[in-house]
Amino acid sequence: MTFIAVRCPHCQSDQIVKRGKTARGTQRYLCQNTLCIKGSFLLDYCNRGCLHLLYVSPQLARWHTLTGAMVVESSRLVAH
Repeated sequence: MTFIAVRCPHCQSDQIVKRGKTARGTQRYLCQNTLCIKGSFLLDYCNRGCLHLLYVSPQLARWHTLTGAMVVESSRLVAH
């Protein structure tokens, strides 16, 4: 078994316990230091909330070149 020393990224305390998992299966930790501002954290946090905005379909790219519209304008059209 491997031991990984975990410290709170907010207060640098080593008073850490496991506190369940996220919906994606990432381990959640809880800082038991009473002076800690946040308390809960993830070691390998990854925000995947905007990945769908990175894809631009070929039709949308052609529409941009034909109309000269900005990406923000077309994202509003696609979202609705």
